[in-house]
Amino acid sequence: MENPEISRDSSVNAAFVKFSEKQDDEGIESFPIERSNGDVIALVHFTNSGKLFGLELLEADTQLPFS
Repeated sequence: MENPEISRDSSVNAAFVKFSEKQDDEGIESFPIERSNGDVIALVHFTNSGKLFGLELLEADTQLPFS
């Protein structure tokens, strides 16, 4: 994959930025990004081999440079 793909679900104010493909047999490990109050605002997803797979934005209206 040359360029990241961005998909958006405005009904839940979320977006997903996909950076790479994964193999069918490859798992994904996710890590939350939290505000200081504990609210999760994003998730970073890596394949089991350590490659960055995607970034899930949970407040897309304010996190993306475009709306």
